[in-house]
Amino acid sequence: MKKIFTILAAVLISASVFAQAPQKMSYQAVIRNSSNNLVTKTAVGMKITIIDTTHATVVYTETQKPTTNANGLVSIVIGGGIGFDTIHWTNGIYFIKTETDPTGGANYTITGTSQLLSVPYALFAGKSGNGFSGNYNDLTSKPTLSKVATSGSYTDLTNQPTIPTKTSNLTNDAGFLTSESEPQYNASVAKKITAIDTVKWDAKSNFSGSFNDLSNKPTTIAGYGITDVPKIIAGTIIGQGIANGSGFTLSHITTGTYQITFTTPFSSTPVATACYLGSSNYQNFAFISSISNNNIVIKTAAGTNSGSDDQFYYQDNINFTFIVVGQ
Repeated sequence: MKKIFTILAAVLISASVFAQAPQKMSYQAVIRNSSNNLVTKTAVGMKITIIDTTHATVVYTETQKPTTNANGLVSIVIGGGIGFDTIHWTNGIYFIKTETDPTGGANYTITGTSQLLSVPYALFAGKSGNGFSGNYNDLTSKPTLSKVATSGSYTDLTNQPTIPTKTSNLTNDAGFLTSESEPQYNASVAKKITAIDTVKWDAKSNFSGSFNDLSNKPTTIAGYGITDVPKIIAGTIIGQGIANGSGFTLSHITTGTYQITFTTPFSSTPVATACYLGSSNYQNFAFISSISNNNIVIKTAAGTNSGSDDQFYYQDNINFTFIVVGQ
């Protein structure tokens, strides 16, 4: 039950956090009790903690007591407490930890922790700078500049140097250069440039400027120098069969439970998501139950409004689609 809560909450926060004003972000989660039943139209106690795992410190904590809606969904805004605006988002890797008491108190029995993989743009921008005012006078290690004529004219300077205007005015001119003999120049490609080469510089190319007209184009992604291309496996399940997709096999474990086994395992645990495919009067859904580098387990369920409460049951033959991304 905790795993269901954690995954749903992580998906919702990633979808809503970027549209918020600076120094606050939205958070949504579906609340279920120890019997896996939705907690609807009830005040629940919540404690939100932001952890800097790079420095192993808790940088922000707040508690709230929101009320769930008819679907067990709770929506809150994080950042109203003291200290949220002082978080330096560029200085570490941050996780968000949520603790929930479905009875509305502080006896938190549901815990979920997930990494903030993308920091909200406005929050990041607020702390990513170095605090420089933009004023020259606030700079450190400023250069010491010599004073010049206040008029800005060279002719108003004092102690002007005497600059020879003719070679004959030079004294001690025995070493005066009459030809190029610099050794680095003589050994460089520049010395080999001829007048014919400069004519070619001015010649117009017949190339159209279109990528399609290039010759010797790479035929693979690696040919373009891209070596960290992610591995993606995706598929659609209709009934209990594979409608499309490749690189995996499908196993029906039990009612409403399917295992997707990767033909070639990922090198590390990937990320994945699943969703119900179709539309009806029923409240159908699919979600990731577990994930590893070898497989994912997806559960499907259906429900219908019955009286004042929503009833959900694990059920087969619910169409769904999924995608897995990793290395």
